Amino acid sequence: MSIHPPPQLLSLQRYEARILEDAVGTLVACLSGCVWLTQHGDSRDIILHAGDSFRIERPGCVVMAAGRPTRLHLVAPPAEAPRPARARAWWARLFSPRWHAAARHLMQGGGAVPDR
Repeated sequence: MSIHPPPQLLSLQRYEARILEDAVGTLVACLSGCVWLTQHGDSRDIILHAGDSFRIERPGCVVMAAGRPTRLHLVAPPAEAPRPARARAWWARLFSPRWHAAARHLMQGGGAVPDR
């Protein structure tokens, strides 16, 4: 099951810049105006005009700058709903007995499994 966060409308004034953090998978749709996007670690420059859209492909920061007054529609990717405890226990039982404790630890949100 996925949880769909509500879309967000964003207005940028002429020469205004914004930074999106941790927005991988977000769809940026330009409703009016023009916006320049660049992703951290990506040498490409993406320019969106009214009617264009782009899905953010990389983790990290995205810089957006408007060349003129611009309206954007930001649609975040669906978030995964937390799995119920019963499903976690079922997955943990699939592992062999020697890995059972480690699997249970990981499925309960624990970090790295300590060495034995």
